[in-house]
Amino acid sequence: MEEEDNIIDNTPDIESNPPIKGAPSIGSGILPVDLKPLEENPLPTKSTIENLTRNVFDKTSFNKTIDTSFSQLGLKNVPNPSFFDVNLATIPDFWILYDKFFYDIPKEGATNSHRYLAQTSGDYADFERIQEEINALLDEISELRVENVDLRQDNANLEILAAEARSLRAVEANQISIASVDTFST
Repeated sequence: MEEEDNIIDNTPDIESNPPIKGAPSIGSGILPVDLKPLEENPLPTKSTIENLTRNVFDKTSFNKTIDTSFSQLGLKNVPNPSFFDVNLATIPDFWILYDKFFYDIPKEGATNSHRYLAQTSGDYADFERIQEEINALLDEISELRVENVDLRQDNANLEILAAEARSLRAVEANQISIASVDTFST
C-alpha cells in the first residue's frame, strides 16, 4: 500500500483541463486531418489586384515631386561662421573643428589647405633641421649596411679558405698514411 502512495499520476485531468477542439488527444496516436490555417491566406487574389491604382509621373513632374539630390546624406547643420568669436576659441575647440572639417579642407593651396598647414607647422617646429638630422642618420645607416655586407663577404671568403686548407691537410695526411702503408708492405 505504501508503494502505491509514492506513485505519481501524471495523466491529464480532463475535467480541469478540457482538450482543445481539433487537437489530438494525448496517447491516442491520432492526428487531426482537418487543420485550418489560423489566418486568412495573405497572398493577393485577382480581386485585390484589380483594386490597385498606378500613379505615373513624367520626368519633369517626377523631378519636381521627388528629391533626388541625396540631401539627407549631406551636412545639414553646417555652423554659420558669423556666430563664432575667434577670441573665445580654445585649443581643444581648434582640434574639434579640425577633425570635423578635415575632409572639407583642400589638400593643395597657398593658404587654408592641408599643404599650407603642414608647411607652416613644419616651419614652426623646425622641421627642416629635423629632416636634415634624419637624412644624415639614414645615410649613416646605409653606410653601415654596406660595411656589414663587406664584412660578411670577407667572413665567407675566410671560411672557404679555411675549409680548403683543412681539405688540403686531409689529403696530405691521407697521402702520407698511404706512403707509410706502402713502405710497410714492401
